[in-house]
Amino acid sequence: MERGRFTVGLAGLLLLLAFVGCGRQEEAPPAEVETRQEERPSDVATRPEEAPAETPVAVAKGDPQAGKAIYDGICVACHGADGNAMIPGVPSFAKGEAAGGKKLSERSDEELRESIVKGIQKPAVPGAPPMPPYGGGAPLDDKQLDDLIAYIRSLAG
Repeated sequence: MERGRFTVGLAGLLLLLAFVGCGRQEEAPPAEVETRQEERPSDVATRPEEAPAETPVAVAKGDPQAGKAIYDGICVACHGADGNAMIPGVPSFAKGEAAGGKKLSERSDEELRESIVKGIQKPAVPGAPPMPPYGGGAPLDDKQLDDLIAYIRSLAG
């Protein structure tokens, strides 16, 4: 009997963290930092036989510093400070995890954007809490989404 109450209490706490603990974000002030684009080294091989076998899908065109403020306001409650999730089934970005059992490096920016905008209603891990659209926060514009994705990618180091 005690074990059943504990299990129900734990499940209720996890749901509370998933839905209420993700927080609400007030409209963020526009970022004043310009987006930086990385330059490609001039010594990159251009012949097909010398090109790497796989090209990473990840792009991260936003500003990670601006994205950190958004992450801290919306995502940190579920995905944890520095991307170390404490809720079972929630991806730990610091470990390079993404929704659906894939790695962040296997997800394009557009796939991550769609997960953030639409949420995750059917998590791949049984018993994991669903993620509401925008993590339960206010809708983000394209620049804010780019910045947030860049910060999430930086957590995987």
